[in-house]
Amino acid sequence: MTFIQFLQSLATKSGLQNDPELAALLADPNLAQRTIKDELAQRIDNALMSLEGAKNNTDVQAHFRGTLLKTADEKFAALAEKFGFATENAAEKSTFKKFEILDAKIAAKIKELDDKIKEGAGSKSEEVKALQTQIATLQAQAAQAKTESEAQIATLKSTHQSEILKMLINNELAGKQYANKQLDNQVNVTIASTLLDAALKKSGACVVNDNGVLKLKNAASPDLDYYDESHKPVSFGDYVNKLLADNKLLEVSKPGAPKPPTPQPGQTIIPGGGGQVNTEKVTTAIQEALGDLTGGNQE
Repeated sequence: MTFIQFLQSLATKSGLQNDPELAALLADPNLAQRTIKDELAQRIDNALMSLEGAKNNTDVQAHFRGTLLKTADEKFAALAEKFGFATENAAEKSTFKKFEILDAKIAAKIKELDDKIKEGAGSKSEEVKALQTQIATLQAQAAQAKTESEAQIATLKSTHQSEILKMLINNELAGKQYANKQLDNQVNVTIASTLLDAALKKSGACVVNDNGVLKLKNAASPDLDYYDESHKPVSFGDYVNKLLADNKLLEVSKPGAPKPPTPQPGQTIIPGGGGQVNTEKVTTAIQEALGDLTGGNQE
């Protein structure tokens, strides 16, 4: 494999295949004479993961899901030990299915105690009272376990939604043509993100993800759209463009130069002129994954 082919492969994975600086590098005639072993090139390429690849990688998902659900797993382990089904709990890898097992075990124990009362095994008042106390305790523990499980799911969903929103905002900022070409694009994005956070706080606005489309809302009442000082609605794109232009961060278009493409709903502009990439499938997949959490299908 030529070194040019190797660089082109890495650039495509990074979304920088049309970057002018890359094009200038690949035009170097000396580079065309260099080669790299296919095996080494493949090892390097396979070791690098794009953003899209990371979002759809089961190992990455399992790592972060495991971190977020660690507290719930520890709680289930303690309860499983207490009620005598530690082995069954340890064999189940899905946190959400562990709750189903716990719920079934507690329900069975309650039925067992209730049957004893009905069969007269606890005919003495003190025995009946003790059995009823055990039932009440088990019911309270079941309710607590359910509440904690639902809280863990809510936290997980909230974390994922925050990550999606941050990703969409960063993609929007990464698609801008910044004036300072000497800075790495990610540095420009970081500066723009800091300015955006401060401006939103000052304006009393917040950003929401509406099915993959970023919209400005009133921070005090998120159900209301954001209106500027002249009582006019402002799109997120216009708000960002004005903010960056006011801070002289955007490149000034030269007369007659083509305007950069504008992202459409469900699309993202890849920095470096890579064109539009449809992110609708990614957003849909993430939303479906979040929906599965409440159904106990996620591992």
